[in-house]
Amino acid sequence: MDIRAIDLNLLKAFDALIRECAVTRAAGRIGLSQPAMNHALSRLRHLFADDLFVRTPNRMEPTARAREIAPLVSAAIEHIEAALNLGDSFDPARSAGVFTAGMAEYAEVALASKPPKSSIVGRSTSRSRICGRCRGTSIR
Repeated sequence: MDIRAIDLNLLKAFDALIRECAVTRAAGRIGLSQPAMNHALSRLRHLFADDLFVRTPNRMEPTARAREIAPLVSAAIEHIEAALNLGDSFDPARSAGVFTAGMAEYAEVALASKPPKSSIVGRSTSRSRICGRCRGTSIR
């Protein structure tokens, strides 16, 4: 099977189907309509040359082939998501933004009156600054 000829979104559809065991719920899980999920299932069946899911009175029952490939598809999706999210975590030490916290007067007094190490106002880095704003006044 040539991966260039495969729509990798079908793997997300398969993963949703294996988790939900219902076409409508699986569709909702990944933001598709029910007919679109049915079409994806049809394409998956053709791709794997297997029914993958058999309708029973209460749910879509995965076939032996679907159960066999499910952990591999799930792991592949996790790896792709990890690669796409690499470096997306927030690091305040590298941030160069100004953060403004809106708060009630009580919160402003409570935060501003604490020593800088325990106060949110004192937590600035060389590239960022945290400010508090209360009814038109500012603390820096």
